[in-house]
Amino acid sequence: YPDVALFLGALVGAYYLTAFGQASGRTVVLHTAAEYVAFIALIGGLYVVSGGVVVRLAKPVSPAANTVFLLVGAVLANMVGTTGASVLLIRPFLRANEGRLKPLHVVFFIYIVSNCGGLLTPIGDPPLYLGFVKGVPFFWTTRWLGVSWALVVGCLLAVFFVFDSSAS
Repeated sequence: YPDVALFLGALVGAYYLTAFGQASGRTVVLHTAAEYVAFIALIGGLYVVSGGVVVRLAKPVSPAANTVFLLVGAVLANMVGTTGASVLLIRPFLRANEGRLKPLHVVFFIYIVSNCGGLLTPIGDPPLYLGFVKGVPFFWTTRWLGVSWALVVGCLLAVFFVFDSSAS
C-alpha cells in the first residue's frame, strides 16, 4: 500500500508545516526526512551485503546444532543488524532442517535472530540506530542491557532446545 503510506506521510508533513509554522515546520520535516534517509541507507546496505552471502550447513542437523546456529545468529544480529542476520541465515536454517521443519523452528528463529538478537548495538536494531543518531552512545545498550540480553536469549535457546528435542 505505497499510496496509503505516501498519503499518511504527506498528512503528517502538512500537519507539521501548519502546526509549527512555516519555518519551524519545514525544519522538523527536513530533519525527519534526513533521519529516514539514514535509516533506509543502513537497512538497505545490510540487506544488500547479507543477501549476497551464501551459507551452507552440513546435514543432518540436531537440536544442539540448531541451538548453536540460533546463538550465532543472535550474536551476528548485533554486527549486521537483525534484518541482515535474518536474510543471511534464514535460508540455510530452513534448508538444514528440511524434512523435520516445524513452525516452532521459524517462530524461534524470528524471536531469537530477528527480534532479540540485535539489542547490543545500534547496528543491530533500527530503533537503536535512531537513538544513536540522536546522540545515545554506541555501546550504551551493550553496557546496560548486555546481561538482560544474555538472559533472554539464553532462556529462549533453552526453551527452543527442549521443543526441538521433543519434535525430532
